[in-house]
Amino acid sequence: MGILFIELLEQTSFVVRGREKKYNITELIKVLEDNNLNILLGEELLITPFYVTETGTYELYWLELMNRLFATPYYEQFEVYIAEMSITEAMFKKRTKEMFNHEVDKDAVLEKDRLLEYFNYIKNSEKDKQEIERIFDEFNERNLYITLY
Repeated sequence: MGILFIELLEQTSFVVRGREKKYNITELIKVLEDNNLNILLGEELLITPFYVTETGTYELYWLELMNRLFATPYYEQFEVYIAEMSITEAMFKKRTKEMFNHEVDKDAVLEKDRLLEYFNYIKNSEKDKQEIERIFDEFNERNLYITLY
């Protein structure tokens, strides 16, 4: 038995910026820790973290995670995306393999420990905290959110 990743997200608070829902990372970590079901992908995902305050929204694009298969029709879009984000395909593959220990399809089970590691990294990265503090003059982990694309 399992639960879709999006169903876990719906158990957290969110903010809306533009037409996008942004889900709270701190609450998502708690939901993941309390969950004993297999976490199912359900669809291809691009997880993008943001720092959100009343005064602004800052995309942490260098911390985003994609799990689409390279064999999908989206591959050419990946190449363009990777080039635009100034990361190499090797870096992309490494980051994806660190998150998922097998090729991912829509029926794949996500590893809870790897998801927790990823979200805790976002929350605890000193380098990223410093960058956020430089821009917003403070860092509050409750202001970390993700959006799915």
